[in-house]
Amino acid sequence: MLLPDWLIEQYIEEGQIKIDPYDLLCVQPASYDVHLGRGTIKPTTDSGTTRYFPRRIKELEYFEVPWQLDGSLLLPPKSFMLGQLQEHITLPADLAAKLEGKSTIGRAGITVHVTAGWVDPGWDGVLTLELCNLSENWLILDEDQKIAQISFYMMAAPAKRPYGHRDLNSHYQGDTTVQGAKT
Repeated sequence: MLLPDWLIEQYIEEGQIKIDPYDLLCVQPASYDVHLGRGTIKPTTDSGTTRYFPRRIKELEYFEVPWQLDGSLLLPPKSFMLGQLQEHITLPADLAAKLEGKSTIGRAGITVHVTAGWVDPGWDGVLTLELCNLSENWLILDEDQKIAQISFYMMAAPAKRPYGHRDLNSHYQGDTTVQGAKT
């Protein structure tokens, strides 16, 4: 079941969903608006000639992408980088979530995730964004702007082994900054 606005508010008030910082004005009819955080990194490449196997992605090195003095981030045409949300999100064992881009961002040619939009029950941390500029234009993002929305889904029962469980290899649990690939 997809949670509506009033249940999102109730779950947050009860502490079942934790969003920090939280703003009641970000609650939408079936989602919560989240904001672009300051951290961004990019895989090191050699003018498009670097090759690697995705199964060995941990071998990639990353460098920090500098922000402009005015608090904006420049996204070159046809580029990819990892960003982060401003919000720290914690889910209980009986709720999962889905991160999707805001329509205004998408209409400018920006995606916020390639494949990592799913958030498992038990997640606790700052979500990493997979920012792609699909357009032919240089695009400018501002720190703190609404970049995506997160929807919450009630599960039929709590997960037996939620994300972060000792039996799982939950690489990104507890992240507080943007992270490159871990395997």
